[in-house]
Amino acid sequence: MLFFRTSLNRALTRKNGYWLTNLPKRKLLKCQQRQTSNLSQDTRTGSSFPSIEGIKKWSPAQIVDFLGSGDLYLSNNEIEMIKKSNIAGKDFLHLKEDHLYRIGLSIGSINRIALLIKEISRTSMSSTNLAHVYIDNSNIWIEGKYTVGDLEQLGTFDFDRGSYYFKQLQIDHGKLLTTVLDGRKLGGAPFLVGSRPPPNDSLWARIRDQGFEVNIFDRDIRSHHEKESDTELALSAAETITSNDPGVLVLIAGDRDYRPLVKRALKHNWIVETWFWSSGISSSLKSDTIFRSLDDCYRSFSFGLGPDLTGEYKVLEVTGVKRLKNKDLLEMFNALNLFGWWYREGYGAMRFYFNEPDYLETVKDWILHNYQEVRVHEKN
Repeated sequence: MLFFRTSLNRALTRKNGYWLTNLPKRKLLKCQQRQTSNLSQDTRTGSSFPSIEGIKKWSPAQIVDFLGSGDLYLSNNEIEMIKKSNIAGKDFLHLKEDHLYRIGLSIGSINRIALLIKEISRTSMSSTNLAHVYIDNSNIWIEGKYTVGDLEQLGTFDFDRGSYYFKQLQIDHGKLLTTVLDGRKLGGAPFLVGSRPPPNDSLWARIRDQGFEVNIFDRDIRSHHEKESDTELALSAAETITSNDPGVLVLIAGDRDYRPLVKRALKHNWIVETWFWSSGISSSLKSDTIFRSLDDCYRSFSFGLGPDLTGEYKVLEVTGVKRLKNKDLLEMFNALNLFGWWYREGYGAMRFYFNEPDYLETVKDWILHNYQEVRVHEKN
């Protein structure tokens, strides 16, 4: 009997062999890493500030250097006024507008310095690094069909939108959660909202088994739009914001409707990350939060599942594999730096679809090299 997982794990550790040095020349996808230094990050612009604890230890000379090297547009005369005021780090954090006025600074400089102090205080007050994850499943799934379709040149072409549309897209929510957490700890159960088409009933059970809190809603009969999911997500996140110490709000969604939630989180000194597809992210969410593009790492958590109804793609038929799970296949395609698309035809029989012959040959060679009992057959 074929033990796929054992063979896969053994194959994935073969770092220096042929199978990891002769892969297709494709762009390696890697999500933009979150900041790991001791700087606090401005959630609106992405600029970095020194931490409050670091500033408290600054000498008056360091304060002068900090203010003089930024984008505060202070004149030489104003910098001299600050130098003569002998302001150390602890003093700087408590400066008010009237203090700056008595120093002799101009109105514009006073406003800019006061705003800077508020931003430093706001972005440095996150007392935990716990991540609270909220997912609008329909939002990422629908837009993802267009983004992944374009990136992989799969599916049918939507002329109205000018984009490929890959209907067979599936998302592994456990892999998605691992991707966005990037080693951080959860502050609570990840929260997911979505719609309830009958074919997705089993999907929600699988997601719950992975530890998610799932809330599903029926679509409007006439418009087919979701009427309650956005509100439910926003209300739950708002409750988390007000009942927990500031942490990191991870919003996996792109709708502008979530902007009030983001504003509330920032007001309560939370760091806000938005993870979404670049083509569908609201400009206001992108500017107000730390934006992470799912385009950079979609192969780590998504795949295609279902038959090729167009008959346009190259097919690799595989038989003799009886214990093959979707998560095993996703790991295999990740190791090959390829996007995977497959369909189960029966017990131990599968079809893999490709739009490039080189990709088919890569997967075929990988399978034959690692699994002796598998039989493969190519079809046009």
